[in-house]
Amino acid sequence: MIKVENLLEKFNKNQNQDFTVKLGEDEYQCHKLPFKQVLALDDEYDVETQKGAYERNLEMIYLSCEVFRNLANKLDVEGEPHNVIEQVLSPIEVLTFYTHILNQYTGQMTQDIDTVKK
Repeated sequence: MIKVENLLEKFNKNQNQDFTVKLGEDEYQCHKLPFKQVLALDDEYDVETQKGAYERNLEMIYLSCEVFRNLANKLDVEGEPHNVIEQVLSPIEVLTFYTHILNQYTGQMTQDIDTVKK
């Protein structure tokens, strides 16, 4: 039977979920967004199109990694603030970066499923 202490432990673990994304020699410190916010990004952008999915990827990276928000504050980039990412990462790096972020959520889901199977 689950106890309050178990739920508090799970809550505390979910509150501090920092992770690192490594692209080549570069490492980016990121923070896991609430899952509902991730879902909202899919609703906000037309992810059925290549352009919409790419814009969603940029926004997810921007919101997850403070270094890009800090960079956007220092540079004058046209359009959305997340466009600063296009100035420093190639399209394949954007896709790879987004995939690394997404794996933070699917990895947790896999752990949860494995726990349920037991």
